[in-house]
Amino acid sequence: MTVEYFTLYPTCDVHLLTYGSPMKLKLLATVSQKTTVDGAEETDYSTENYANHADTEVHVENAAVVSAEKKADAGGYIQLAPVGVGTSMVRIRHVDRSGSEPAAHEILVRVKVHTAIRELWLGNNQITIQIFEKYIPSSGEGGESDYRATVYARFDDDSIGDVTSHPYLEFSSGAPGVVNVNNLTDKGRLVARALAEPIDTPETPDAGGLMLEVKYGGLEDRIRVYSIDRMTTRSLVELVHGSGDVNERRNILFLSEGFGESDRSLFDNLVLLLTDRLFYSPGNSPFQHLKDRFNVWKAFDPSPERGISVGIPVSSTGTPWRYVSGLTDDVPLLQVKDTVFGLMYGLRHGDRVSTRLFSEAEQLDPEGWYTPQAEMKSIREDRRRMPQEWDSGGFLTKYLNSLANNPARSNGVTITPGQLWAAGTEDRRLVCLLVNDNRRGGTSSGSSVKVTLGDGRFANLQETGKGAGLDHEPEEMTIELAGGRFTKKGIHIDRVASTLAHELGHALHLGDEYEAEGHSFRYELQEKDKPSQETIEGMTNVTHHYILQDPGDPELIDIDKVKWSEWKRIGLSAPLKDAPSAVSSDEMEITLDTDRTTTWDSLASQSGSAYLRKRDINYRFDGSGELEGDFYDIGPLQLQPGASPGSYRLKRQDGTLDFMDYKIEAGDVLYVPMTEQQGGEEVILMVIPSEVYEHLKQKGEPFGWKKDPSEENYGETKPKGIKRKLRKPSTIGVYDGGGEFNHKAYRPGGTCRMRDSSVSNVSGTTPVDFTVFTGDVEESVQPVQYVPFCFACKYALVNEVDPDKLGDLDGEHPSSGERWMLFSE
Repeated sequence: MTVEYFTLYPTCDVHLLTYGSPMKLKLLATVSQKTTVDGAEETDYSTENYANHADTEVHVENAAVVSAEKKADAGGYIQLAPVGVGTSMVRIRHVDRSGSEPAAHEILVRVKVHTAIRELWLGNNQITIQIFEKYIPSSGEGGESDYRATVYARFDDDSIGDVTSHPYLEFSSGAPGVVNVNNLTDKGRLVARALAEPIDTPETPDAGGLMLEVKYGGLEDRIRVYSIDRMTTRSLVELVHGSGDVNERRNILFLSEGFGESDRSLFDNLVLLLTDRLFYSPGNSPFQHLKDRFNVWKAFDPSPERGISVGIPVSSTGTPWRYVSGLTDDVPLLQVKDTVFGLMYGLRHGDRVSTRLFSEAEQLDPEGWYTPQAEMKSIREDRRRMPQEWDSGGFLTKYLNSLANNPARSNGVTITPGQLWAAGTEDRRLVCLLVNDNRRGGTSSGSSVKVTLGDGRFANLQETGKGAGLDHEPEEMTIELAGGRFTKKGIHIDRVASTLAHELGHALHLGDEYEAEGHSFRYELQEKDKPSQETIEGMTNVTHHYILQDPGDPELIDIDKVKWSEWKRIGLSAPLKDAPSAVSSDEMEITLDTDRTTTWDSLASQSGSAYLRKRDINYRFDGSGELEGDFYDIGPLQLQPGASPGSYRLKRQDGTLDFMDYKIEAGDVLYVPMTEQQGGEEVILMVIPSEVYEHLKQKGEPFGWKKDPSEENYGETKPKGIKRKLRKPSTIGVYDGGGEFNHKAYRPGGTCRMRDSSVSNVSGTTPVDFTVFTGDVEESVQPVQYVPFCFACKYALVNEVDPDKLGDLDGEHPSSGERWMLFSE
């Protein structure tokens, strides 16, 4: 087994008191191992209770502040004890020797030792625990219903710290039989017990809930805690778009996060407008070609509080840490929001994972602890809403299993949401959580897509009257379309739709084409960084140097190893509806999943030619440059009418072909490529134009090649050295920078929605002139337009959802006169 990373529970931000109790941190490691399933090698991931303590070392930077044993104990715990007032960094290293070369993983823990606490307060305004599993008295566990209360403190040096789960706190529950609180092994963790009778909830505020209290010495604070039983199935899911035939469609589910009961109509209108923009706006192509292949569903579930939590500390003016130069000390921390899914912007400084290093000599810069591991725009599940193992997908799966649909509002169709969107299903990642918050953000994870409604960079703060006195309060959001695109406190529908399309691209196996954003360890993809290489190769639209390198000169690339260099432009295509039946070793009968039967019948009656390929176009090569897996692309094949209407026969046009040599399955694609006459010959047109291919073949250098890996380029990249008509960022080729690396990771387009989902001024095009209404004043805005998907990403998306539409898409190839698609069209 290989260690992917390890974490420390409960935090990497420790605040101790002189002469106070020590604090234990628990090591948790995520490991992977190769397994064989149906003859194919796959990777399984699991969370171990602790990293191998024998290979884990603890280094204290300032022993005058804190002490620790040099190794974790047998249970995987590291104990930190106060020595003197001050700040120290504790460096924890784990060396994984399971592979051919040792790999070091390192994590930093900041420890501050104070003399006394002057003020103490709970960092939640209220807590609602959602019960999904019955409490088991013998084990003391409540499944996904557990929850860690957040606690903040102001110390004698006037600094503020997050002291959640610290050993000197004492908690009490107003009704232990209803909500139990851990005061021993996991301070402040709440567990909801079985409901013997109805319990007060935010929907019945007169009953008042129960009180949770935290104390230290003579300091105390208390909040109300509510309990909701979600084990009863609720018919919340409704059909918004599509036929409801879940077996023939991909299914998107919109869920509400941070919407109050009064926001129900806002959510309903948003889902309708976003569905309209996604499938009917040319600016979001290729989704307009796929609208008949999607169902869209929604489920509204109000949150007790509006908005979501902010994980990265902010200044008193509302400025996130990353925008304040040189800020390396404690700043005010915000209250945690009580919402259905417990989402938050970024992560807390204490919620860290280890960094993988590629030599035992490397080590992290202690100042790096102050750099957030997740950007403010990223949206994550709050770890304090999860069990100790931090299983982010577990809660969502249980939530989906608690839902049912309303057939009367679903075209008469009855569905089981858990079977459509829970773990292990085809549409698992097509769950979209719309977040009612005015900061801009979006994230796609292994279980869902999250998109906020606002366009602001900063958190809107309000005083609370306790502790640091700061709470994040989102502005009231409205939709106004008449006369303009948005209002001062409104929602820019096209912007949200642009972000949504980008995040859905991730969910459908497209990767980031972003480059490193200030993280030096991600400037250049390293040869030893096998985990990042595997991640990149799993993305249909990104590849890397160690696959492409030319044997004759390893610094150059071999264009023939680029996965999208194999993609043909397509005039007509359709997936196989079923597995083919063999007529003979070189002839087989097929049926196609298409509405274009008239066209295919005509082609078959003329014994026309076609090609047959695997559905998967993410061609992967091994270290020697050989193609891995069951990939094939064979032809030309002769197409003739089959034995029954709607069926066809395929055979080799010339010579012989044994179809038994290929693993041909339902979903594989029959197609007719686009061709043109060149020098008296009919030549197949490729996604990479022939002139670009020849240029890259001869030069061996990607466009925008960064010989200085620290060079960042977030804007468009125009190819150089080829004909003027191809010197535009929409030209498909190979561009340096992708997969979050500046150098030695490559993307197909000079600009793309997967690289930038915001707006861009583009020369030589007709821009959209947006009008902004701020109160009663009309203001002019610089003409802008949203960045489209590059053609290669459009191609990959259409192939993933419905290859039958690839012929419709070809008119958007740059050499077919493609221009930037505008939302005003």
